[in-house]
Amino acid sequence: MTQGNGSFLQVYDATTLKAVGNAVTTDGIRSAAVLDTGSAQFAVVGMPTALVDSKSAGQVLVYAIGATGLETTPVSVLHDAQPDDNQSFGRSVAVMPYRGKNVIAVAGDNEVFTYFRANREDGTALYDETRQVK
Repeated sequence: MTQGNGSFLQVYDATTLKAVGNAVTTDGIRSAAVLDTGSAQFAVVGMPTALVDSKSAGQVLVYAIGATGLETTPVSVLHDAQPDDNQSFGRSVAVMPYRGKNVIAVAGDNEVFTYFRANREDGTALYDETRQVK
């Protein structure tokens, strides 16, 4: 028997237990969490063996969740700014509250990254800076 690295991510209706929209299929998903920013929801997906700068360092993809399920293109891609081979960035992901807002936390090999601000690929805020008191 051959074991693959194929993965899929699917949104389900909690009431009917039916799939909503199409699944996102890709290789290497190992962890996922739901980020609720108050105005939108996102799937935060850890891929610890993904290539970054030609190194098996890992990355995290963030997909928008809408009424028709998951968008097929990530709105944000997170990774270490200085990736190392076998870093396992994304081996685990979590969404945790900080000062009344949710933030993304990502585990790697012997380190944890917390995103107090996160942007979309187009530069707009996924969520604004959370460390400043207003």
